[in-house]
Amino acid sequence: MPDQNLTPTAAPLADSSLEQAVLDRVFIGPPYFALRPLAWQGGAFGAQARLEALDAVGLTPEAQMLRHATLAGLCVGALTQPDGARRHYLVQEMHYVVQSAPEAGQVELSAQVLDLDQRSLRAEIHVSSGAQLLASLNVLYTVLSGEAFERLFARRRLVAPEAAADWCLPLPDGTLTHGAGALVREVEYLPAETCAGTSLGARALPASVLVGHLSALAAELPGPPALLSSVGLQVYDLCWAGENLRFEVREQEDALSRERGYAVSVHAGPTRRLAARGRLVLTPAPPVA
Repeated sequence: MPDQNLTPTAAPLADSSLEQAVLDRVFIGPPYFALRPLAWQGGAFGAQARLEALDAVGLTPEAQMLRHATLAGLCVGALTQPDGARRHYLVQEMHYVVQSAPEAGQVELSAQVLDLDQRSLRAEIHVSSGAQLLASLNVLYTVLSGEAFERLFARRRLVAPEAAADWCLPLPDGTLTHGAGALVREVEYLPAETCAGTSLGARALPASVLVGHLSALAAELPGPPALLSSVGLQVYDLCWAGENLRFEVREQEDALSRERGYAVSVHAGPTRRLAARGRLVLTPAPPVA
């Protein structure tokens, strides 16, 4: 029998304690968690985040926006739970539509729960800059209890966790090969520092960060300049610190004339298991004035 939907927490949370209330209910933390200030009213979650320049953090502003948006989605789920228990939220599916390419600077995020039960969360998130809507997301998360999180991450705990930096360190460049219509980037070793704060006591690369690296790889394929306009992604496994990674983008034969569609995938670990699979759609970039 499916679980009954859960009802939101009724008691309001004081603004001064809201960030701590969120962190007490999830297994993530700084520097990966960088939403502030936070707002929570009537079942709606709001936050701000700063997008940094690519050369400062190794991820494009768009990739950073995606990371912050998936965090906002799990935050609204954590606050909507009827108790204060700590849970872990793993992105399982994602549909991401970009309205306008973001630039470095402050963005506002709003999130609401579409569906929530004991095992899953579906959230809708919007990202804007001033009055301009930048992106909309529909994200499905798998919800793990504290006990399930401990079982999943037990063998991956760091003996001596690295000191937290102000930002998750960039992924190593790795090697790039292009052939047979595909572009492949292979990274021999995923450093733990790249995943800092993504799962307390352990390290795994989040799906939002994977999409950022995939979109950056797609932009390097031959063709006119283009903007990432939408993403459809399914996640099958986690990419753990210490494993090797293989990112691949391949142009789809049925891509529309004004769109460039790419099948994308990530493999991780010595057994090359599938970590994520999806589709990126790029639209022509507007001409420079």
